[in-house]
Amino acid sequence: MKPLILTIFLFSLTLCSAQEELVKVHNVYFDKDEYTILSKSKENTLSFIGSIKSLSIIKVEVVGHTDSDGTIAYNEMLSEKRARAVKTLLLQNGLKEPVIKSMHKGEVKPVAKNSTAEGQQLNRRVEIKVFYKVTPKPKIEKPKVVKKRNECEGDTLIELENGTLVKINTCAFLKNPDCANIEEFTNASSLADGGVSTRSEDGDILISGGMLRFDICEGVKVIAYMPYRENCMGDGMSLWDVTEDGAWRERDEPLELTEINGRRYYPIALSGSGFINIDKLPVRRLNKIKFKSKQGVRLQTVSLYCDCPMWGTSQEHKNRWRKKVVLRTTCCVDPLVSIVAKDEDGNLITITNRKLSEFEPANFLGNCRTDVRNSWWFFKIWNKSMYKKYKIRPRDFNLKEENRD
Repeated sequence: MKPLILTIFLFSLTLCSAQEELVKVHNVYFDKDEYTILSKSKENTLSFIGSIKSLSIIKVEVVGHTDSDGTIAYNEMLSEKRARAVKTLLLQNGLKEPVIKSMHKGEVKPVAKNSTAEGQQLNRRVEIKVFYKVTPKPKIEKPKVVKKRNECEGDTLIELENGTLVKINTCAFLKNPDCANIEEFTNASSLADGGVSTRSEDGDILISGGMLRFDICEGVKVIAYMPYRENCMGDGMSLWDVTEDGAWRERDEPLELTEINGRRYYPIALSGSGFINIDKLPVRRLNKIKFKSKQGVRLQTVSLYCDCPMWGTSQEHKNRWRKKVVLRTTCCVDPLVSIVAKDEDGNLITITNRKLSEFEPANFLGNCRTDVRNSWWFFKIWNKSMYKKYKIRPRDFNLKEENRD
């Protein structure tokens, strides 16, 4: 499973001093029992480092974590190694030793349940917190709030990296800027990195308008505004909660659009900790896609993730020879593919976040149609995206990305 790397940008529009202390948070996720940063993780982390070099940095906290597998002593050591690897990368790319504080917590600070593979993936992480100061620009418009005796009363607006707005009480935010920890899942890459699926309890593939994993301080309530993507979502969306087995269950409450500064959003009330999704069942019929491995490859799982419409699904092998995986999906122009398999020597090999178009189809009878390319009267030629069957060969795997459990 590819590490999930998400960055949350927090900014407060409330000006209570000459300078504001802000925080950028970057989470680096690891494979089980691993502390070596994978190539894609390294690229994203280097991009994050580049984005903070021009900031007036006060301090940088690097905290290593693990899931609950293994002994407490082993997990303490593993989390320390993960934190050390990330700190070394920061130092190699221009950050100074005095501002970096490295810590390790082992398994004692989980952000999700360790009873599921998804929860364990979220817990295998190194959290980078960059504290910095900025001088507010003059003539910044303040939020329109009712003036009260206490200057910190009212609401502060927070904007996440991918456009989600979060409204929180100003006093609660000033007291603890980390009181609303929220991660967005808004595209195929974030779904793939987190290993998140969009299947209902009945196994149906859901079209998602975005997901939020949140951890809100006790007694604090926030409103999250999820951006409306007309081309990728449409009407008929509703709220869904994740179940213990990683599926989604629909809530029995209405979901309505609201407008802020000319843009439309879905408002969602958040409190406590959890995972929430804006979903709907697809209008089009589901398509059956088969992956069949050739000699020397035994499939474990195959996962597909799509941007627009956004969905994610994963399926294990269905026969004892581990040569075939069949998925039911909705249409997508070019989804991302992740594959876990074993070679003929029993070594675990992976393919992570590769476009489906890069694989060799077993036949060219495509059954997933997107938009109309040409039309003459009643005769139409459709653009096709996914074919019925794909071949998986040993050469498709990058053996440098082996996972060792």
